[in-house]
Amino acid sequence: MLGENRVKLAVVPLLVPLRKVVDVLRGLPLPRPLQRLTERGLARLAERIPQLGELLDGKRRVAPRSVPPASAPLLELIAQLASLDYRVRLRAVQALVHHREPAASEALAGALRDLSVEVAIAAVSSLQIVSGVKARGTLHAVLENEHDYYHPLVRAAAVHGLGSLLSEAQCAPIIKALRDREAEVSIAAISALGASAPRRAGELLLQVIENQDGFFLPITRLAAARGLERLSSLPKGSLLRVSDAESDPQLREILARAIDRHGLAG
Repeated sequence: MLGENRVKLAVVPLLVPLRKVVDVLRGLPLPRPLQRLTERGLARLAERIPQLGELLDGKRRVAPRSVPPASAPLLELIAQLASLDYRVRLRAVQALVHHREPAASEALAGALRDLSVEVAIAAVSSLQIVSGVKARGTLHAVLENEHDYYHPLVRAAAVHGLGSLLSEAQCAPIIKALRDREAEVSIAAISALGASAPRRAGELLLQVIENQDGFFLPITRLAAARGLERLSSLPKGSLLRVSDAESDPQLREILARAIDRHGLAG
């Protein structure tokens, strides 16, 4: 018994500093999870939104010209949205661009929740055309994804659409989306920010490239560099600093081209 008590007394002094270490660790913020990609996310993103494909591989793309489906009566198209065949629903969503009635906007807003990603993405595009700036609130709700329902590619399409609907003073949702957990959404936000807030985009995209907390995936940083290269105005000091510190050869090359194109060297 005496020996056991001595062992216990010897352990006590070790527990005091250990508890202090544990208390310190508990006070630290949990590490932010890295961005993630859905299966074939980038390939599917490039197929559906050509402008984002350019940010992924640097190749200029021309969006394929497609003749809108022949118009049909509004009530007939709305009825087709209940079809079990996603292809019928897809054609109906595309054909709704010919209608400007409130019922068409309501039907497209509902189609954003279609179980088919193809149909939901097409609904985003059609809703932009049919509703214009009135679609901002609906697309923002898709982006926010409060109940975790929307597929990342649908959210990416929503933020990409917001790029043409939000002014620089309204671009807070796009800035927030830059740090989205889903890389597809973040890449779409890079494109949208260049469209809605080109004067602010330079500093924000440089923060993505710099990646101080290691949050962004390499492909997101690459997309940000390509987006930065296309801006008409760049912050010289920040650009030179980030370029000097960058170790990735591909990123350094893109940043060097941006510096040369704007005559910022020296």
